[in-house]
Amino acid sequence: MTDVRSASRTLVHLVIAMLCLTACADAHLRGGTSTETGNPPAIESALIAKVISMSTVHIVGEPGSVTPGSIEVEVTNLATGKTQTAKVAKDGSFDITVSGSPDDAYEVSAVDGEKRSDPVYAVVGVATVGKGKNGELSCAQRTTLAGRQIAETATGADRQCTTHADCRFASTYATCNACAQIPVSTAGFDEIESVVGAIELGLCASFEEDGCMLARSCDKRARMAVCVDGACKDGTLGGPSCQERIDLAGQEIAGAVEGADRTCTTSADCALAPTGASCHFACSDVVVSKVGKADIAAAIATIEQNVCGSFVTDGCELAPLPCPSTTRSPAVCVVGVCEPAGECPPNAKFVDDWCKACGPTGGCLKGGEPGCAIVCDSDAACAGVGDASYGCSARGVCEALRCI
Repeated sequence: MTDVRSASRTLVHLVIAMLCLTACADAHLRGGTSTETGNPPAIESALIAKVISMSTVHIVGEPGSVTPGSIEVEVTNLATGKTQTAKVAKDGSFDITVSGSPDDAYEVSAVDGEKRSDPVYAVVGVATVGKGKNGELSCAQRTTLAGRQIAETATGADRQCTTHADCRFASTYATCNACAQIPVSTAGFDEIESVVGAIELGLCASFEEDGCMLARSCDKRARMAVCVDGACKDGTLGGPSCQERIDLAGQEIAGAVEGADRTCTTSADCALAPTGASCHFACSDVVVSKVGKADIAAAIATIEQNVCGSFVTDGCELAPLPCPSTTRSPAVCVVGVCEPAGECPPNAKFVDDWCKACGPTGGCLKGGEPGCAIVCDSDAACAGVGDASYGCSARGVCEALRCI
């Protein structure tokens, strides 16, 4: 049976191996298109794949995957910290054999001297571009990638059994992942434990040190894995577990937030929307339009009824985690999109009384309003910003000068 399981897992790996890393169809770089014009190199992630066999892991790029060609590609195993490099062919292709497990996460970058592309992070079957500081993975991305990798492993984990003694529960707990319990065979338990260990050393390694937090409530019920028709199943009586409700509520709320409207004309159109529920803990509100806030509130009301339900009366606990001590930022309208105040682009700064436009009777509209104003040192820097009256004001930002 061991040989059958090994062959089966190898086949799964080979199928997953050919999935392209489609996190973004565009090149990922820090400004520009290639070093041929003096800009950092670029990686076309749609042309890169992680190829896995029984004994080796390859990161392979097809022609055109790296621009320009004849430079280097660098791959770092996040679990071990080991970095390996390979020469990129003139046509932009490469093939690098890396040390590590198929379960490990890998960071891939194109390097040309001191210049390098934004990294692409790859796990089995999934890849993404970092949205955190310096192109690193954000807290939410680490949690999402860990969850997806563990879920994929859990789905394919061995569950074959002859008696109840062949079955047990495998924990998916990791610093950056929820603590669900999965009924599997002894072999399946080893598979999940191996993946969780690799994730703990890689994706979750500096999760807490980086200030990341994850609200969770582990199911305290006694769990019983049983063998039914040759497969290990959950023999625990009752409905969805506490953690299952927490996970589902989090997924539903995340979807509502992602799809919420953020369009605006003025800062008065923007608002802070709470995202907490009785079975979902949230540290802070999100910035959306007033329409988006109403949509999120409606979604949470539905989640309370259909997902959380009797969460508290069933004895479930949702212990709040310590949240960062931050000042509640107002929501402001920045170029037609609601954004948190103070979180301006690198070429702008937050101004409490930004003179965005002239009022009907002279002076700044509404006496000025909070917002991100483009930083400038001359009127020329304000070309294309606002209307023809815009120029560089005495405080070094682009404003409507004719009404100041």
